[in-house]
Amino acid sequence: MLDTPEDERYDLRLWNAAAGVTVAKGSGMIDDELLAILACPLCKTEVKLEGERLVCVQCGRRYPIRDGIPVMLVDEAEAPAAEGAGESAAE
Repeated sequence: MLDTPEDERYDLRLWNAAAGVTVAKGSGMIDDELLAILACPLCKTEVKLEGERLVCVQCGRRYPIRDGIPVMLVDEAEAPAAEGAGESAAE
């Protein structure tokens, strides 16, 4: 496993390349190998790629992808829509 350098000039793209992770800059696309190991941090199940978001197959939380990097933080995720309820006023 690679350790991230303590240096402030640390470049995530170089670290990802060394780790064998490939992301297309700005497109939000994630390498299939990375997608296969990612899991929802809340319920620990797999996520699937839907546009510019990773969606948990169990709880439905939608995690953003920013600059090609998945943001797998529960606080940053969009909560799933309540089934059968109209959410027009919530957002």
